[in-house]
Amino acid sequence: MRRGLIAIPGYKDFMLPLLELLKDEKPHKMSDVREKLAEYFNLSEEDKRVLLPSGKQKLYVNRIGWATTYLNYAKLIEKIERGVYKVTERGLDVLKEKPPMINVNYLVKFPEFREFLNKSKEKASEEENKGTQGMSETDTPIETNEKVIVQENWGKTRARLYIEKNEGKMTEDLKKMGS
Repeated sequence: MRRGLIAIPGYKDFMLPLLELLKDEKPHKMSDVREKLAEYFNLSEEDKRVLLPSGKQKLYVNRIGWATTYLNYAKLIEKIERGVYKVTERGLDVLKEKPPMINVNYLVKFPEFREFLNKSKEKASEEENKGTQGMSETDTPIETNEKVIVQENWGKTRARLYIEKNEGKMTEDLKKMGS
């Protein structure tokens, strides 16, 4: 039986199948698309219950959401209304090319997507400066942010434990400095 995050594809793995699901040019509810993508990737019910570390959202839903966002910024799909998308002419042209996969490297050929990335670049470099060691290429921005928060909280916890453990010695040292 598959376990945990390994069974759930990264957001970039969802991009091409998502676009292919929309190729009929009809509006599609994302709730239906998510179910079809879960079937396409043979996600079990257990896989579909895996949550982000925050516990606030299902991991596969989050990753499909980011794939949708990226395709939308590249103008391969368009939002018709909340939770409803359809393929664009550009998206159909991409499907005619039959790319083996769609990922960020593929999407940067579209100026609108490059603009989106440039706007996001400042925020990303701020996160890198906070220390994102151990982050995966498959992590969505939300997953990366949550890992940064966990790292920051762990650092604070370690500092608190150090202070509690050494409180008496630190108090003595402070008294000596004040004398």
